[in-house]
Amino acid sequence: FKQKTAYEIRLSLVGSEMCIRDSKSAVAMQNEDGLTVFWKFYAATESITTLRPDLERLQQRNKNPGSESKVSWVDNCCIVEPKLKQILGPDHLVKLDAFHWQCCWDPILADLKSKKTVVFRSLMRRALFLCEPHECKRVRSDLEAAGKPHTPREVLKIAKSTMPPPAELEKRVMSVIHAMMDKDNETDRARTTNADVTEKKEARFFKRGADMLNAIVNQMSHVRKGCLSDPPSTVFPMFRINPTTGKAHAV
Repeated sequence: FKQKTAYEIRLSLVGSEMCIRDSKSAVAMQNEDGLTVFWKFYAATESITTLRPDLERLQQRNKNPGSESKVSWVDNCCIVEPKLKQILGPDHLVKLDAFHWQCCWDPILADLKSKKTVVFRSLMRRALFLCEPHECKRVRSDLEAAGKPHTPREVLKIAKSTMPPPAELEKRVMSVIHAMMDKDNETDRARTTNADVTEKKEARFFKRGADMLNAIVNQMSHVRKGCLSDPPSTVFPMFRINPTTGKAHAV
């Protein structure tokens, strides 16, 4: 759910203008195929209480053809999870989407436009997403059958990745954080031993202080609770393979 400040939207309808004023929040929902199934502007601020009547209608709509919503990805999982479970059922899984989790690192990065920030984001993406062996094997077989190059590089370009379980994901994420901390320690030591004050100082990855440590603790709490990890295959299959083209799409 993305909160908006008060704004005005103008829509041209049959030569006249219809204004939607005083909307303070907006919501958009997508299904597993990335198709928008619901969107709405609200006069109230961002809240599950505001959204509840529409969620209940959407849940009823899903149940009519015999299906149900099993997992939701939101930007504030631990806050809205209890209320979402009241509406969608106790077995409904509430996950944190990777984009907003990545954005939460921004306040503690030393320079958002530096090359080191680009390196950090790249390494963290590699830590989050893991290509499972059976997916690599499937892609390699398809490439071999089509007579195309099937080197590891070509396989990884096509193979779809998932987020591993909490224990494995924690190791992967912490390895990136520790590596960045070690680099920052080397940078700090170089600054203290370099007597040339005119030389440009190397930038750090992270800012110093308690805020940085608190942010890491908060980010890792989501990892340990499984907010980022993909649901198990017993809930629903993460890959959808087109039987005609053979292409796979991750949920």
